Amino acid sequence: MSLFSKDQGSAVVEFILVSVPLVALSIGVIAVSLTGFTQNVIRDSAIEGARFASLADQTSQSGCTRAREQLEKILSNKVLVKIICGSTELGETTFESVRISATLPLVSALLPIIQVTAVGSAPREN
Repeated sequence: MSLFSKDQGSAVVEFILVSVPLVALSIGVIAVSLTGFTQNVIRDSAIEGARFASLADQTSQSGCTRAREQLEKILSNKVLVKIICGSTELGETTFESVRISATLPLVSALLPIIQVTAVGSAPREN
């Protein structure tokens, strides 16, 4: 009998002890990356919608439509989106604003659902 016979099978146990945390870490990194990407898309859509609505020949509703089109191109239907558009007067300047609220589902059932809100505004052209 060999001195190392009691070490047989330890590679399987070590593999499991290393692979389980590694898989959990990988899933966490993917979830955070997807959430960050989605937040950036929502923010950029709000800014683009407000910028488009502030053009001289456009309305607030056209800014909402532009933001929704951009979101639909990039994000799937699993993201629940609510878009509110309007104009506000501050002094003599009129600002167009687009507010997007979205609910982001995450990869794991253990992680909560995140509510993200982005607001974009731009001064209206005359």
